[in-house]
Amino acid sequence: MKAAGNTRQLSALVYGLPEYLQVRRNRKIHSAALTLMLSPLFVAAAPAQTSPVSESFLGLTAPDPGGLWEGRTDYKRSVRPIGKLRAIMLFAHFPDTTVEETTTSLYERLAPEGIAFFDRASYGKMSLKIDTLPRWISMDHASTWPNYSCREFQSHKTYLSEVIRKAASGVDFTRYDFVYVVGSHSLGMPNSPTFGAPAGQGIQIQGTEICHAVTFGNDIRGDRWGWQTLAHETGHMFSLPDLCSFNYSQPYKGIQRYVGFWDLMGFQAIGSEYLAWQKRKLDWLGDRDFVIATSTTEATISPIYDKDGQRAVVVPINPSEAYVAEVRSRDGKPQSEIGVLLYRVSLKNEPGKGPIRIIPNKSDGINPPMEQRFITLYNALFYDGLMLDNAESHFKIEITGRKGRAYNIRVTR
Repeated sequence: MKAAGNTRQLSALVYGLPEYLQVRRNRKIHSAALTLMLSPLFVAAAPAQTSPVSESFLGLTAPDPGGLWEGRTDYKRSVRPIGKLRAIMLFAHFPDTTVEETTTSLYERLAPEGIAFFDRASYGKMSLKIDTLPRWISMDHASTWPNYSCREFQSHKTYLSEVIRKAASGVDFTRYDFVYVVGSHSLGMPNSPTFGAPAGQGIQIQGTEICHAVTFGNDIRGDRWGWQTLAHETGHMFSLPDLCSFNYSQPYKGIQRYVGFWDLMGFQAIGSEYLAWQKRKLDWLGDRDFVIATSTTEATISPIYDKDGQRAVVVPINPSEAYVAEVRSRDGKPQSEIGVLLYRVSLKNEPGKGPIRIIPNKSDGINPPMEQRFITLYNALFYDGLMLDNAESHFKIEITGRKGRAYNIRVTR
């Protein structure tokens, strides 16, 4: 993805979704951030590094198309989620605020569980510290002012720039890897998008350039979204793409038909987690944690929540696509009932086309309340027997038994 010169085109692609806005104003669903630009690290970020799998990615060798995709990450264009990362959380108060809240309550809704999630999900390989400027920053205009719109790159930047400029007397921005801005409850801030700027087009402050930020809107007040939204939007800064379909036609359930709630980059619900493939992409898992089945293979895989053992089986089917099997629980709790989750990964950079697709096991109709909350693929886990018989590619993936909490997987090719 080109940096300078393509900003207007990208903004139109990323933000120009009127159906999305209507849905979000009705607070019916939360899709992804819709900022599909990767951007360079600014001064305070971790040093850019190359992924250890720069020549191939778990058996797939498709060329890097750039942008947010499911191949290796270019850490010159995104934040590397390894080691200690530090963010500052600021609070923007608009003149047309409809509900008065405390900055402390909003921080508590977003930060503690978000911090705990990253520590847990990364197996301790990344820690996030979120400082705050614990006061409201008064904005010059109403939230509905067009120049604050998070739908366009430049107006999103204008919004962030004003908040950052007004906070500068109390914040040393050179200490932070990225910025979070929480907007007061107001009509013009319904959603929570991620901001990404190419090098040289970020926000200049105190001798550094801020290229990565998230602005939180009204959606974080919902009964299901809070820290999950923080984890989702932060995932974009780490290079993860949206896993929804971008199909906003009613009744909206189709938007989450690819991964449901099994990954935070899809639907953000209780039990959401990053898939094993995503954790490899983020360098939280290594090649040794995966078994690549290029021939008939048997493997024992541990739950994704465990710190030890092999966590997934990868079955390449062509240079850019593979099936992956990993062990998960439906509610995200390691001690709950676990099964095998099977999905297909594509390295083709096609936003909205489902770069990851969960292979369903049973009908979702068993849990109507979950369907009403737009959670698809609720019953996707497999517990025994054949999971996939791919006649075209001449292979089978099946469960042959269990060893405690681990599952035995056989791939026959």
